[in-house]
Amino acid sequence: MHGFIRNAGGGGIEGACVGLYAISGSTETLVQETLTNPDGLYLFGDVSPGQYVVKAKDEALL
Repeated sequence: MHGFIRNAGGGGIEGACVGLYAISGSTETLVQETLTNPDGLYLFGDVSPGQYVVKAKDEALL
């Protein structure tokens, strides 16, 4: 599973913290974490079939 984290102008956000959460009923459980590359790309490997949500936070804003 992969995707991009982009700013409002469409540019990639480097170093954003991205979490993959499994959804079971109303419960979200963190499965994997990663950081985006200079283009804003994130990649999660070995993801089992199921329902997930991806959440990102730009660490530079903290």
